[in-house]
Amino acid sequence: MKTSQGKFEHRYHHIEAPTASDKERSKKVGRRVIALPWEHPDKPKIWREPELEYLSRNKWSYKRKLDGENMRVMWDGEKAVWNGKSDDFVCSEETIEMMNRTFQEEIFEEKFGREKIVLLFGERMGPKCQGNELELSESTFVLFDAKVGDTWLEPKNIVSIAKYFEVPSCYDFMPGGAQKVLDGDGYTETLNGLIKKTSEGKFCDWEGVVAIPEAGLFSRKGERLIVKIKNKDYFNDYGG
Repeated sequence: MKTSQGKFEHRYHHIEAPTASDKERSKKVGRRVIALPWEHPDKPKIWREPELEYLSRNKWSYKRKLDGENMRVMWDGEKAVWNGKSDDFVCSEETIEMMNRTFQEEIFEEKFGREKIVLLFGERMGPKCQGNELELSESTFVLFDAKVGDTWLEPKNIVSIAKYFEVPSCYDFMPGGAQKVLDGDGYTETLNGLIKKTSEGKFCDWEGVVAIPEAGLFSRKGERLIVKIKNKDYFNDYGG
């Protein structure tokens, strides 16, 4: 059986930049004001959360941030449903056909069984989506995150699921490709290093990166530690 578009409560969480606003030294981007956590003679680093500062010298796993159309898929053990970022998502017939063709209920049951809720999060990328940054010839679901039960999966598991459904993952569009993740090398850097590299233009061909602590940690508030480091926020004179 095919999956179908439908409503479900699970949505992808909002991701913030790693730094907090500062009235004295800041950069306005749209409605947001951010500051970069570089050393200044008269100012300390300013982080959005204390856990980020504590972990800033530790290794973080990062992935390419894609600028597409946010999509989510849920398997509840009996049926598969998909939708956009919200339940009022309106899409083309091409997207409907692509999603229904890609996510068959039999594949979910074969891969995951019927015991746990499975959530897949991705971006619709293609010729009619946000400038087609990946230069794809047709609409494609690109997987960037996955959760099974209460567990957010590691990069290698995300890549494996993408291969199972015969769709690309965000790692396929990074310099070493997804195979680097499967081989155990992965994409890691300190949080300080990722911010510095972004500010220096090392990821200037991408929208930016999304990163989590390599061990997959949560804050004392019980929230997942995850940040987005976008070029439009950090690629500026501070780093260069």
